[in-house]
Amino acid sequence: MKKILLVLAVVFGLSTTAMAQQKGDAFIGGAIGFSAGTDQSASFGLAVEGGGFVANRLALSGSVAYNLIGGEIHAITFSPKLSYYARLADKFYYTPGVSVVGAYVNVGGADTGDVGIGLDLAAFEFRPTPHFGMNINLFSMSALFNNGFSFSADMMMNTSVSFRYYF
Repeated sequence: MKKILLVLAVVFGLSTTAMAQQKGDAFIGGAIGFSAGTDQSASFGLAVEGGGFVANRLALSGSVAYNLIGGEIHAITFSPKLSYYARLADKFYYTPGVSVVGAYVNVGGADTGDVGIGLDLAAFEFRPTPHFGMNINLFSMSALFNNGFSFSADMMMNTSVSFRYYF
């Protein structure tokens, strides 16, 4: 029984490595997102991103985004992100990630700055061709620190769809 499990583990490991994203691959893309928070607010966002693989299956990217939250809060965010690519099936990857977020926020004419951290827990990518990828992020967690260093954590359904061109 132990030999069968060992063989299955080796086969699985080799198959995930053989089809993995390779160091040196780069990408550019854009995203559109919608989220509904626990406080009944909704947000809509647009982003541009670029990045590359710093190691096999490990991508470092950066994005700039505009978000409209609850119809009255405007935010511009800058975010570096580190994602891991785990192959689930041919051309289909689970891509959890961690990001650091810097934000410029305008609420009713008052400007503030926020810094935070985010976790993408249910992010996936489908690459139908070697140069095109479609991503969906179904659930993420974030924590923000505002001007007074107060801490708030919010678990929200955060759905975003992005498209990437790989070169």
